[in-house]
Amino acid sequence: MTDLLTELKAIGLEQLTFDDQQRIELDQFITVCSPFFNSICQQKPDSPRHDLLLGVMTKAQSEAQLDFEQKRQSLHNMQQVFKKTVGKEHADKLVPTDSNQLIVITTLWLLVQGYQGIDFSYANDHATEVANLLSDDKESDSSTHTDTLRSGFMQAYYISVDNAQANKPATSMMDKMKQWLQRSFF
Repeated sequence: MTDLLTELKAIGLEQLTFDDQQRIELDQFITVCSPFFNSICQQKPDSPRHDLLLGVMTKAQSEAQLDFEQKRQSLHNMQQVFKKTVGKEHADKLVPTDSNQLIVITTLWLLVQGYQGIDFSYANDHATEVANLLSDDKESDSSTHTDTLRSGFMQAYYISVDNAQANKPATSMMDKMKQWLQRSFF
């Protein structure tokens, strides 16, 4: 039986870059989510692992985003207190763990989407939505921060698209012609 970490590594996890805090969030997420993923795999042994992984990651991302949205006002108030007490320069260095959690889980979710061949525009729309959500409380360079986050999310998507292509079995010229004919005439 494979576990969550093995599945994520197979589609490109090790090619992603996370800062130290995000690595901690990644490790915690894998520790917490692995038993759930294993349980789902046991309940549905005939289902492809990557399909189950997509379902688990979609659930996790949805919950992380909802949790972040619900805590957003409290996070904003906390940032304001930090700005008043330690100054804006130092307050901007403090990143709530909820932000890192949402970044990590969204990155993993988009990694799985790319591997599964989910439509680019769907992935990009969600990457933009989460980047905007995470950037809402940034007062300066909000568009730059949003673009940086969205680009990071989409990098995960592209990494796994490339890995999916590399892992596809080679098709013969005859198979390619059949596929072309089927797409063209049926």
